Order: sequence, then structure tokens, then C-alpha cells
Amino acid sequence: MSEGVCRALTALRLPASQQQEVLTMLKAREDRRHGKGRVRFNPEVELLLEVSHPGGSNVAVRIYPRDLSERGMGFLLGNFLYPESTCSVMLRLLSGKAVSISGKVIRCELVRGRVHEVGMRFDQEVDVSQFADVEPVESAKAPEAPKRKWRKK
Repeated sequence: MSEGVCRALTALRLPASQQQEVLTMLKAREDRRHGKGRVRFNPEVELLLEVSHPGGSNVAVRIYPRDLSERGMGFLLGNFLYPESTCSVMLRLLSGKAVSISGKVIRCELVRGRVHEVGMRFDQEVDVSQFADVEPVESAKAPEAPKRKWRKK
């Protein structure tokens, strides 16, 4: 598990005795969820998420990113967010420029203690390679199968 996740668990005030258990749970979830186009995304600092709750209140909270894809991102948070809450997150491009990306909470699951894993779907797709140093999925080639030599009898 990345150092970023460990820092997040400490910042979210999860007792050290529970951190290893949470890391194991997050790894199991990661193995189930990571699909095509999803990459690990752990910038060195937490990010700011602005949320509009269904009841009408607006809040800004610190989040700890875990992964990023064209259509959304996953992150850890120290409190619950209602699904369908609208939100925007400030992400920094590799060039250094900060951009605001809007979206909606699609899931929020309690992991342990007060740690929640949240999924956010972006309103518009993003180019992941602008935010994380990754190899584009399209350029990855599958290995060629060995050619068979047929013998005539």
C-alpha cells in the first residue's frame, strides 16, 4: 500500500492498532475495483473537495486520493457523504496549473472507524495523463502469440 494511504489514515486519526486492518481491507477493495483506465493517484498532499449536500449546505473538506480514471476518482475521507451530492475537486496538472473538476458522489462506504472510501464520478471525462505520470492504456500491446510451424506428413 502506498505511503499516501498510510499518511491519510494517520491524518484521519485512525489508531495505529487499526491501520493495518484498514490497509488490508483497502487492498481487497482495490483488487476488485481497478479496471481499465484506473490508476493509482496519491499526490503528496491532501486535496480540497467542495461539496453541496442534498439538504442545501455547502462544505469544504480535505480528501486523500487513491485512484483516478477518465470518469472519476476514489478517495478517503473522515466523514460520510451522501450519494448524489454534487462536488468539485481542485486537481493539479503535471504542468503545475490547478483546475477545478466537478462531479457527483456515487458511493460512500465506511471502511473502519471514521474512515470512508468515496467514489466520485466526473461530469466530463478527463485525460488522466495530464494529472499522473502514466503510460496511456492504448499504447500497451499484448504480447504476440508464438507462431506455429506446421509439418506436412
